[in-house]
Amino acid sequence: MEEPLFIEDKSKDNKALDYKFLRSQGIHFIQELAGGFWTDFNEHDPGVTILEQVCYAITDLAYRTDFKIQDHLFNAKDDDQAFLLPHQILPCNAITLTDFRKLIIDNVFEVKNVWFDPVRSEINSLNGLYRILLDIDKGVRLNKDKQEVIEKVKNVFCANRNMCEDIEEIHVLKHMS
Repeated sequence: MEEPLFIEDKSKDNKALDYKFLRSQGIHFIQELAGGFWTDFNEHDPGVTILEQVCYAITDLAYRTDFKIQDHLFNAKDDDQAFLLPHQILPCNAITLTDFRKLIIDNVFEVKNVWFDPVRSEINSLNGLYRILLDIDKGVRLNKDKQEVIEKVKNVFCANRNMCEDIEEIHVLKHMS
């Protein structure tokens, strides 16, 4: 015969599950490290609020570590993944200027070659600006078609750029006859 399951009334020895203990230890360490610089350890202090959030996160993680792996992997919705997909958590965006060159050449077929010229900070106070030089196919002759190529290059760059990177200008190089 199976024995009935009951909630244990005695607490576990895992200190990570004890929020009050973690908070008091955190306050104790802050008092030791801050000395006389930080004297207000009440609940309204922003530093104590951050400490309380960290303590809550630690207790939540400690609680979840006791779950079986099946509980972490199970997902009640059939249409949703239990984990993020690799392309969501391991992005491989362009990082170097060579990466950007390859990206534009691969995605804008009218571009035969492209060069990125970083704008020096002495000329412009902003970092991360680029002057882009395009060598486009000889078949693209009309200004309207050249503007479309410039827009395609702009769109590819802006969709893959890193934070604080932008285009100052794009020049289409003229072919020598």
